[in-house]
Amino acid sequence: MLTEFTLYGYEEDEDSRFIYLKDCGHTIEAIGLTYYMEHNIEEGEIGAKICPRCKTIISHSKRFGNILRKRLKDVMGVKRRVFGNENVVKLKQKGLVEELSGNVEWVNITSQINPNVHVYFIDTLVQKGLLIPNDAKNQRVVLRQIPEGNMQSIELMVKHVKDVVDIYKKAHNVFPLVLIDSLKQKYFEQFNLLITRDLPLTKTEAANFDSEFDRLYDLYQLYKRRASPRFTNNHTSATLVYNTAMDMINSPVMYTKEMKNQLHLYLKVHNSN
Repeated sequence: MLTEFTLYGYEEDEDSRFIYLKDCGHTIEAIGLTYYMEHNIEEGEIGAKICPRCKTIISHSKRFGNILRKRLKDVMGVKRRVFGNENVVKLKQKGLVEELSGNVEWVNITSQINPNVHVYFIDTLVQKGLLIPNDAKNQRVVLRQIPEGNMQSIELMVKHVKDVVDIYKKAHNVFPLVLIDSLKQKYFEQFNLLITRDLPLTKTEAANFDSEFDRLYDLYQLYKRRASPRFTNNHTSATLVYNTAMDMINSPVMYTKEMKNQLHLYLKVHNSN
């Protein structure tokens, strides 16, 4: 029966007309279906219209062609705002996957500092379990679809990790083990905070991470002083400067630009002591 499904109650009217939906084969009362197609049933609704009876997407209809095209345009607009230029994002994404997977030194060092970091980036950029063997030398990967904002956050995170890898390589050659272990632990904790954040990072979160990695870079610079001959020769003044600077770096408050400048000025003034 045409009236076995009721949309807005016009189905029993003597002059009722019905519209056949080609996509699913259902026939819906015309006045009710027209209202349904022309209005957002839920506030802020953006998406394809579906058969009110079976939920099949309505993609073919001469009567509602303009509405369907506008809906598609709205959906594509939202998609562009969320995902940005997909070709550009995919290009960046592919470059990061190749760089992070092919750099053995990077993988080894990040694994020493925090083994979760490399796994996080690969899982975020590549669909799990879809490293598809192509030949003995190469592999074809299936990339995840990543919104542009997420990609910008990932690029920022990778930049921080690259900086840490460079710092760790330099420290490993000159620092005593106790300082290396201390630096490694602090980076381990910072990386854990970084990779457990939801993407995309907010501007505040990104700025806070920038500040904390600045703090750890200054800590590395201070450890260089600690490892210098002047300190190891029990230079009293050098020890005093080091301890004061450590108190400044280890302050529990956010490491602001003002604090950073204050530390640098203090070390510059006492550099000759």
